[in-house]
Amino acid sequence: MTPDWGGGFDADCSVFEDEAGCPRGEVCRPWAHDGGPFWRATKCVPLVDDPGTVGDRCEVEDIVASGVDSCGPRSMCFEADEDTLEGHCVAYCDGPRENPFCQDPELTCAVGEDEMLAVCLPTCDPLLQNCADGRACVASLGTPNFFCLEPGTPYRDVDLLQLAACGVGNVAVPFALVAGCNEDAPCCTAFCDITVAGQCAEGLECSPFVPEGGFFGYEDIGVCLTPT
Repeated sequence: MTPDWGGGFDADCSVFEDEAGCPRGEVCRPWAHDGGPFWRATKCVPLVDDPGTVGDRCEVEDIVASGVDSCGPRSMCFEADEDTLEGHCVAYCDGPRENPFCQDPELTCAVGEDEMLAVCLPTCDPLLQNCADGRACVASLGTPNFFCLEPGTPYRDVDLLQLAACGVGNVAVPFALVAGCNEDAPCCTAFCDITVAGQCAEGLECSPFVPEGGFFGYEDIGVCLTPT
């Protein structure tokens, strides 16, 4: 029987449970089992000789989401450039799938891709957009906080409201929430503070990011939407 690792696609192993499911000498990696840009499955791959540690530059083979890279155990090559295939090693989250966390208090556990991906990324404030190196401050409903992500990273998650395609300071929302948005493209709008007036463009108002009582301690965070 194949173990239930909790994801919605093909999972040969778990990134949450200390590489559970992989034989000795192999590590668990998210990968694009369909050849696309998104991490939609997991698999066991051989650990390379002299692997990189968290923070090191790294390389992936063939495509960005191939799942084969030069990082060590409990980590993966993330934000790799699609041309050079170079990125940096980031740590997997610790703890069980039901309550993942990061050891570093300045990092947050970003869970996505139907739980095939769980990595520790820098925490940020979407109003301040205080991410380094031009990264955008984004958020997933599956994580306990906002986190920094390089614009253009192919990060797909059905619960992800902020898409990197919108760029720094903006958030992607369902197209019906902003008048004039085209359903065939990301509908990008700005973050705002619901306690401060006049932050949104004409015809929009600052609405709570999550209507049911705020979002992970950021109760004042909103987004500019068309009034209903």
